[in-house]
Amino acid sequence: MRDIDECWDIIRSLNEQAHDEVDGLWYAAELEEDSEEAERLREAASEEQAYEFRDNFENLDAEFKQAILYYKDTQPNHDMVLELKIFLGE
Repeated sequence: MRDIDECWDIIRSLNEQAHDEVDGLWYAAELEEDSEEAERLREAASEEQAYEFRDNFENLDAEFKQAILYYKDTQPNHDMVLELKIFLGE
């Protein structure tokens, strides 16, 4: 089984991929500065990024996915697990 550090690297990589997939929304929010529209765009970008993360996670290699879910159950206070739960909406 993969160790927790490898899994943590995968979670960070999946988040970066998801962020890159919605980079346009994040950029648009930056351009709006501190307006209501900027807040709306940040919320939309965050939701879309989480969706992309979940989609990428579902398509993850089975060995990594199994290890990540194992650590989710056995290491609930690890930073990787805490971040994973945020991205999964738990």
